[in-house]
Amino acid sequence: MFTKDTLSGKNILVTGGGSGLGLAMATHFAEHGANVAICGRTEEKLKTAAAQIGEKGGKVVYKTVDVRDYEAVGKMIAELSEEFGELNGLVNNAAGNFYCPSEDLSANGFKTVVDIVLHGTFNCSQHFGKKLIENKTGGSILNIVTTLHGNRLRVCIAIRLRQSGRLRDDQHIGIRMGNLRYSCKCDRTGTFSNRRCMATVDAKPGN
Repeated sequence: MFTKDTLSGKNILVTGGGSGLGLAMATHFAEHGANVAICGRTEEKLKTAAAQIGEKGGKVVYKTVDVRDYEAVGKMIAELSEEFGELNGLVNNAAGNFYCPSEDLSANGFKTVVDIVLHGTFNCSQHFGKKLIENKTGGSILNIVTTLHGNRLRVCIAIRLRQSGRLRDDQHIGIRMGNLRYSCKCDRTGTFSNRRCMATVDAKPGN
């Protein structure tokens, strides 16, 4: 279905691209011809990931950036637009997780999850969208969510809220960007097998 040049000429930023689903997506984008940028908070992890992605060909850039920092995100988008010529795609994948019942979640833990997923998605999407409007170029945003907020798995309230919020962000931005002839989509990935997560959600039914 896809060839090695399907994404040729496309420049895509994946937040949280240093590991897990973000790394897998970034690797496949490169495999199909895209130039890729990844960002995250841990430079060593990003450096290793960038080398792995680079084996697939194309240009790979990493930025050590916390998506919660609005100004830092703006600087990153400006730098990547300069380095790549333009950015065509943004994948809002960065997330924070605390696998615990809601009653055991600290106030700081709740704030961390919501700040990364909701504020981070806004920060990246707004800076990216403004750059598209400024350059009068087309582009796409893909927001990654899970199905956890809509089922009865025993996960903490912060995870449910962050996913619902990112889904609503996607719907609002999609309408606005659609009017500007840009694309905003949402991918609900479902649940991945993870021992730490499953040990929590399987402990007892409900939340």
